[in-house]
Amino acid sequence: MSKPPLISRERRKQALQLYMTNSEPLGPVKQDFVKDDFVAKHILDSNVREIKQLLINPPLILLGRKGSGKSSIIDEIRLRESTPKPGSVDSKGLIEQGSMLILLIDNFRHLTTLLRNVASRSGAYAHVLGHEAISLSFPVEHLQQSWFEILWDDIIKSFYEFLIKSEGHDMLDSITNYIHCDVFYTGSEEAAAEEVFNAARRSVIRWVEDNNYKLYFLFDSLENYPLDTDLMRNCFGGFFRALSQLSHESISMKVSFCLPLELRSELSKLSSANIEKDFSASHAIEWRPMSLLQIVAHRYRLYLELKEDSFYEEISGYEFSDPQGRPNRDDIRSLFRTILPDRIVNSYDIEEDCLAVHYKAYTTAAKTHHPYL
Repeated sequence: MSKPPLISRERRKQALQLYMTNSEPLGPVKQDFVKDDFVAKHILDSNVREIKQLLINPPLILLGRKGSGKSSIIDEIRLRESTPKPGSVDSKGLIEQGSMLILLIDNFRHLTTLLRNVASRSGAYAHVLGHEAISLSFPVEHLQQSWFEILWDDIIKSFYEFLIKSEGHDMLDSITNYIHCDVFYTGSEEAAAEEVFNAARRSVIRWVEDNNYKLYFLFDSLENYPLDTDLMRNCFGGFFRALSQLSHESISMKVSFCLPLELRSELSKLSSANIEKDFSASHAIEWRPMSLLQIVAHRYRLYLELKEDSFYEEISGYEFSDPQGRPNRDDIRSLFRTILPDRIVNSYDIEEDCLAVHYKAYTTAAKTHHPYL
């Protein structure tokens, strides 16, 4: 079980009770419903084997069906070195947490802004002749470079806002020059702009490496984003290649993009001709049934702490996992044996072991969210 921040039990209970209710004893069904970082830190359990492996080295593309836990894993990455207080909400822009700097893109407006910037940079806006729009198509390599520059533009601007609040930001003149476009140059404007851009990009990388930080660029799921717009069709090509290019800028830079498995075929049409290269660094979320039970046990114990003091004291010492994140089957079974009846009668009027029935259900859930089982 992940270690919570040091804070009084009463304050913990007060913060959690808004989310751990009688109707939702395991917490909200969607991770993004949890707006309080303190609550999110407690609800999430980073000592689950499948999650722990991803935290060590987050994949470039995180594949999973709707409801498989992609957003929760992104939150685990974002919160793993933080100790938020009750009521704290993540700020926008670059977030500092321990030795991590995190830039999170988790809403439609932010992604649309990036898309429009790519369209503007590429000249990919549809031309309108009378009432007829003519969509333009550009080589993937051209769009890849546009995405690479626009993503870096987002990083540099967020980095500047972050540094302006800290000491020593005046040392990074190249970033300030990029933000304010304030530099003397000879030659063409294009060459000067490229030089200013590359100088700012190298400064960010050097600052991150010299200060022993890891820079995480995280994209939450595209589940609610419209993919059938002209903007998407014309500009999404090269996106995944740009992410891969960005992730290879430095060992101190980590890029992770949540991709709903249901949208893979649609995005394949938008991305590039060689989709296997784009998805070569992907990881499909694979849940084991006992790991799902481990997560339920962790969350239900939080609920019991709020609602059943005496019962909570009985099971507060249970360890649901070992240090490697492997489920502790004995303690998990002990909890469920306590809260579930021994036997139930199924729809065929046959008695069955109640825990065995639940295990079957979690096996089905694990297969549902892992396409290869």
